[in-house]
Amino acid sequence: MIQIKDYCVLDIETTGLSRFRDDILEIGCIKIRDHKIVDQINILINPHKPISPYITSINHITDEMVQKEGIELEEALICLYDFVEEDCLVGHNISFDMGFIKQKSLESSGLSFDHILYDTMKLSRKRIKCQNYKLSTLCDYYNIQNKMAHRALSDVIATYQVFECLMKES
Repeated sequence: MIQIKDYCVLDIETTGLSRFRDDILEIGCIKIRDHKIVDQINILINPHKPISPYITSINHITDEMVQKEGIELEEALICLYDFVEEDCLVGHNISFDMGFIKQKSLESSGLSFDHILYDTMKLSRKRIKCQNYKLSTLCDYYNIQNKMAHRALSDVIATYQVFECLMKES
């Protein structure tokens, strides 16, 4: 059984599924101390190219949003690295998120994201029985509301709640 009380929860939104061809649009991360949220970051990133209408239909991130509020990828990665410090990272299918983070860091900032990882998707497969292990399904299972699914900060908060529930499972 996993019992950690201090950690960070991470989620990203991207322009597609390939960490080599696609871009990170948004990074959300919360810092947990003694099982409670104590800090958060939510960063939009300007990819400097149009976002496909399909991607916008999923995550509701528009070209206008990233042009107005987005920062450079390297700056965003540095912010994330400084925020997380030495904490372990929790995420839903976190290997996807970390694949992007590590690849983009290698290309731009050179930061080493070698944190201990916990994946709520893998943990839930071992601990509970569901029809599938999507974040939305786990939220339904635990009666967790995620009103802005596919936005990084909203998914991070939902993942945190799922992780706390999973730690209570025997």
